[in-house]
Amino acid sequence: MAIATTGTAMAILGREALPPSVWNWSRGYIGGHVGGRYGRTSFTNPFGPSIYGDVVDIPSFVAGGQIGYNWQNNSWVFGGQGERNSTREPELVSGDKSSIR
Repeated sequence: MAIATTGTAMAILGREALPPSVWNWSRGYIGGHVGGRYGRTSFTNPFGPSIYGDVVDIPSFVAGGQIGYNWQNNSWVFGGQGERNSTREPELVSGDKSSIR
């Protein structure tokens, strides 16, 4: 079994190697994202039946952002990134579904 890169294989075959990549990943970036999720949970109440039933729907909103920097050295890319995410969902305390933020 032989393993070779494209440039090495072309040189062995007597062809001209490919030119170096024109892409350079060295730079900073910033971005954001938004979305949603949906959950459903079921439970039993030892103190009696809940006024909302045994199943509670939990919709939520998700948002966040990221910032970072990449540095390319030949074919290697190194970088660092920081990110922050947040979610908003109904606050369920003692079966109270009315307090949605």
